[in-house]
Amino acid sequence: MPAMGKKQMTVAHMEYPLTGNSLIDEDHGHFAENLEKWRHLPDAELDQGLEEVAHHFAEHFAREEKIMETSGFPPIMIHRQEHRRMIALVEQLRAALAAGDTGPARSFFGGELETWFVQHAATMDTATARWAAQH
Repeated sequence: MPAMGKKQMTVAHMEYPLTGNSLIDEDHGHFAENLEKWRHLPDAELDQGLEEVAHHFAEHFAREEKIMETSGFPPIMIHRQEHRRMIALVEQLRAALAAGDTGPARSFFGGELETWFVQHAATMDTATARWAAQH
């Protein structure tokens, strides 16, 4: 349940927090819309979905990291490390798919990615947005 006074956005069935930074929130909106599509991909399109996630991550994370750098966000390395972890995870999932194993990608799109996204937006991204707004 969201904290009192926290603004939330709902796309399809998913509710996630708005960070208060229009650039981050716009990216999150696009991501949430795509997440609903990725959730229902047939096996033959899972790799394309992972490629789309990787592309989104590369662009979005670069924009977020620019905000962190420009504002002097103190825990930038922790936040950046989490971004790198997710990029590496997508590459591992693509490797598993190439080896014929759809299970990990199905789990990722079936709930793991949404859970990560909501928590990441509520914690690291919201902290980044608040800091940037004040500095």
